[in-house]
This record gives sequence, C-alpha cells and structure tokens, in this order.
Amino acid sequence: MEIIDKTKDKKEEQWQLGDVVSDGEHYGLIVKDHKKDYTVMSLDLKDDKSYDANHSFSSPYLVILQDTLSDWHKVNAKLVIE
Repeated sequence: MEIIDKTKDKKEEQWQLGDVVSDGEHYGLIVKDHKKDYTVMSLDLKDDKSYDANHSFSSPYLVILQDTLSDWHKVNAKLVIE
C-alpha cells in the first residue's frame, strides 16, 4: 500500500469516518472498532504490522477523538492498495 499525501493547506476540517489523518510523521485512518468507538488505525508502512488499530485513541464521539489528537490533521490523501 502507498499513501500519496496531496495536502496543500493544513486547515482544520471536521473529521469523518474513512478520513486519513497525520501528525506529519505517521498516518492513520479513522475507523470504528469492535465497540463502535472511533479510533485511528495506523497506516505506518515501516513494518509488517502496518494495519494495527491503536485503541489508546478511542472515543464514542469523533469530535472528542479529534480534540484529543490535536497535533494530528486531516490529510487530502489517496490510498493506493495493490
């Protein structure tokens, strides 16, 4: 999988399910976990465990998740899955 980051302006927008977010170094995908909480699934492509849901960033409300991860921003990205 490859991530093509097309972000020009890091203006904050409301996150939605399926958005790609980044802290400038790591990428993640907004998904719902088995408890129906919103979480960031890691898209770190450096190892074989690149699709690991990080449950330490879970919230029943997406706005709380976005506030908790204030150093992360929505990325205008295209996911290429081969």
